[in-house]
Amino acid sequence: MGSASVVALFSLLFTIILPVVVLIFILIWMYQIKSSNETQVNQNQKIIQLLKELNDK
Repeated sequence: MGSASVVALFSLLFTIILPVVVLIFILIWMYQIKSSNETQVNQNQKIIQLLKELNDK
């Protein structure tokens, strides 16, 4: 195998693997945002409930 074919092989792998890896990281990042968002919504609902209870006293 010549050096040109090695470079071509690496460039082909790079152009295929890099977008897949980036996509995986983006999906993981979006899942973490969604997960933390749900936690924050639950905390906010609990705070609102406690504030309403304090207001009713």
